[in-house]
Order: sequence, then C-alpha cells, then structure tokens
Amino acid sequence: MSVPRVLFGTTQLENVYHISDPKEGMKSNIIEGLRGDWAIIVPGGKESFNIEVWGVLTADDYDALATKIEALKTAINTDPTTLSLESTWSYLVRRIEPIEFDESLRNYSQKYKISFFVIGP
Repeated sequence: MSVPRVLFGTTQLENVYHISDPKEGMKSNIIEGLRGDWAIIVPGGKESFNIEVWGVLTADDYDALATKIEALKTAINTDPTTLSLESTWSYLVRRIEPIEFDESLRNYSQKYKISFFVIGP
C-alpha cells in the first residue's frame, strides 16, 4: 500500500496516514407550512467544510525530530494555499487552528494533526 502524496502548496506532508474526505454540499433553507404537506426550498451557496490530515514525522534522534517539527510549523502557515491529494482533488485552504502534536518523548517519531478550512475550489 502506497502512502498518499499530500501537498500544501509545494510542501509535501510527511507520512500521511489519514485524510478526511471532503464533504461538499449546499446550504438550503427549507420553509415548511404548518397546515400543509408542502415545503419551499430556497437553494443557497456551497457549504463550508474542514479537511483533517494526520501523519507522523520520523527522524534518527530528538534533535533531528525537533528540527522537523519546527520546519512543519513554519511551512504550514495560515496563508491561503492549495492543498492537494495527488491528482484526486485540490482545494484552496487556510489553517485556522494550531497544529496538534500527540504526547510523545519525541525520540524517533511524532504524530501530528492539521485541520484545514476550505475557502475555495
């Protein structure tokens, strides 16, 4: 099984093992009558959604891993950037929450989770 290639702009995210599927939908207002069986549906715009990416940083020792963590924090900034999964999909996203790191001794590996808010196609 191959690891999916996930790009944030030109930065490839390391060892990605989970990506939440984009859930596109529409916002619609539904107006139901009190006495009838009918409803009026007023179509709206596209619904906003988040994409979560989980991965693992690996290194030979603590110092190398700490360097990779700082590089990830620097590369995955809050500027609007394209997030793409190989040739499957591509969205304009913005990171609006801090990158989450699991509790770890950071000897050889560190799990991370990044949440992106989709702001455009």
